[in-house]
Amino acid sequence: MLAALDPQPGDRVLEIGTGTGWNAALLRHRVGAAGRVTTIEVDPGLAESARRALAAADVAAEVVTADGTAGWPAGAPYDRIIATASVRETVPPAWPAQLRPGGRLVTPWGTDYGNGALLTLDLDGTAAGRFAGNLAFLRLRSHQRSLFGWEPDPDTVAAAEVTTTDVRGKDLDMMLNPEKGRFAIGTRLPGVALVVDWDANGPGRHVLELDDLATRSYARLDADVTDPAPFTVRQLGPRRLWDEAVDAYDWWYENGRPGPDRLGLTITGDAQTVWLDTPETVLRTWPQAAERRR
Repeated sequence: MLAALDPQPGDRVLEIGTGTGWNAALLRHRVGAAGRVTTIEVDPGLAESARRALAAADVAAEVVTADGTAGWPAGAPYDRIIATASVRETVPPAWPAQLRPGGRLVTPWGTDYGNGALLTLDLDGTAAGRFAGNLAFLRLRSHQRSLFGWEPDPDTVAAAEVTTTDVRGKDLDMMLNPEKGRFAIGTRLPGVALVVDWDANGPGRHVLELDDLATRSYARLDADVTDPAPFTVRQLGPRRLWDEAVDAYDWWYENGRPGPDRLGLTITGDAQTVWLDTPETVLRTWPQAAERRR
């Protein structure tokens, strides 16, 4: 992440998520005596511990106890902003707003289906950049779902319509592997969370669950990769989540099986847009707002 951030001597850097203070110390070393490092931690105990550790090591970094989603306007504009907490689908608008022209923002980014990848944005009128790699961090508190997932009671699931799917074990690997289709597929499944219980019913017998909290839609796939019989699917609610997931997988396959590095994100004054290969090939757009969380 520090290599992607590329801090330079004399830079003013804002870090979201102080933790132990170790990363702030590394940043302070990189920017030198002429630079400045401000680091924000939402947990008061962690912030105080990091403050003491940095002082004991004679590292001149400012530790602020606050919610990092708002950035830290008092020290803006910044040359670099780095988040060590993941964002869900939308970058907090305060972050690019507090960058100077030509500045850079680096943050983990993910969806409820796939979390996540490293996003590097450069500010030049608009903030734009690409994703890379397979990277997952604890999310910002305001970007966490109100529930880990939603699952109807067992009787309701048992009574649901049962169908089969043509998807096989090799397809599941591509749909679920973060270095294959999982990241790109997740951008095509708004509001859909994924939970996989590997070997839930014995070796090679996996359970995959999809849910959408907003519509109380749910799908369950029972996959026995040791058995040539088709996998079974149960779906509930207004959204047919498994059907949507298969459609997204087909799209991914037909478009050359893109990894995270073929996707990018652009932030303008009124929207945040994820795209494939170029900004003209839009995959999904979110209205720009102060903080849209359910």
